[in-house]
Amino acid sequence: MCAEKHQGGKEGYWASYQQELNRLAETKDAACLRLGREWSDSEKRTKKYRCPRCRRWVAVNVHLVPRTVITRMGTVAYRRHYYYCHKCSFGWYPRDKKLGFESEDMTGDVIALAMDFVANDPFELAASRLRLHHEIERSATGLKLLFERQSAPLADAEKSAPVVPLPLTEANAHQPVVIMNDGSMIRQTTGWHEIKLMSIGMLGETQRVFLAETRDKERFERLLFDSVGFAKLRSREVLWLADGAPYNWGLQERLCPHAEGLVDFMHVREHLYTCAVEVFGEEDSCTALFVDSASRQLLDSRANAVIAQLKECHLMTPRTQRGKRQAAALLDLWQYLEANQSRLNYRKFIEAGWPIGSGAIESAHRWVIQRRMKQSGMMWSAANAQRMATLRALYASVGPERFYGFLKKSQEMAA
Repeated sequence: MCAEKHQGGKEGYWASYQQELNRLAETKDAACLRLGREWSDSEKRTKKYRCPRCRRWVAVNVHLVPRTVITRMGTVAYRRHYYYCHKCSFGWYPRDKKLGFESEDMTGDVIALAMDFVANDPFELAASRLRLHHEIERSATGLKLLFERQSAPLADAEKSAPVVPLPLTEANAHQPVVIMNDGSMIRQTTGWHEIKLMSIGMLGETQRVFLAETRDKERFERLLFDSVGFAKLRSREVLWLADGAPYNWGLQERLCPHAEGLVDFMHVREHLYTCAVEVFGEEDSCTALFVDSASRQLLDSRANAVIAQLKECHLMTPRTQRGKRQAAALLDLWQYLEANQSRLNYRKFIEAGWPIGSGAIESAHRWVIQRRMKQSGMMWSAANAQRMATLRALYASVGPERFYGFLKKSQEMAA
């Protein structure tokens, strides 16, 4: 009897819950009908508008053309007058412009939802999740077109783009600024191309600002120059960590010449290992011995000693085919260390408690860029690769709540 009473109570709870859901659906339907009436042009009253192009007064050309717009409550259907200027052959809907629905058939809050899904998931999955969680119908193709329109200013080299303010405050003025940059390969329609990612943050803090670019290096640098707070870097202690690629350090010289540069230690160890394998062989115990010995000297900021030893070994290589390969490997390592000698002061960084590796930016590549752009079967056009990379960097910098606000700002700046 108690079990039957409990079961009946449970069924009663679910019945009342379903009734409330039905009332909510009816309320939404009523709200959509009410909005449709409010947004529609009057059937009786019409007025002339000035043509946006030639400023000539234009009367209604077609009355009450139907349109639907997706909202959080459902689809709103309304009617508006169409105006056409015969002088300059331009047509428009003043009501759409007034409501802000010229470019999209969704309200701003729905666009924000859709772009959040698009920035994190493939278009097919984003469409499914949008339907499941918000009952909003949008095809994968429709979301792809939305992404291209909304993010267009982010890939336009001629337009300004919103740059997140650097996390520089009076409270953290005593902390060094840590800048890291690195690249990863993304498959595009013309082959595999590198996407550069830059991270800017305060030592010991988790908040970071990210910038990303594909091949437009000048725009990449301009974004940082234009960012709020960039001028403050001149009066701050700046640590710049990257691998030994010449582009990275040319970037540092142009953007922040006073920064303390350091080549990521793990990249240096990779170069040591590559050389040792060529000289001794992969299975030879001398390989590990050479890497460990040279690593200890570099960590003690004795790069000169390592370079001197490499030069001596280079002179002693035999004039055989294998000897030539060994000589080439020694020469490559020697030149690599010599070119980056001013950026191998590991002892100073260790004593100051600063990082000596750029593992944080390599990790960031996985969750900022690769998580969205390097999934199975993905291939990007050059324009969409730049758009999505910038979109992901923006999302990682400001988080989901402020993301669409910055994206909207980019459209206003590009207008």
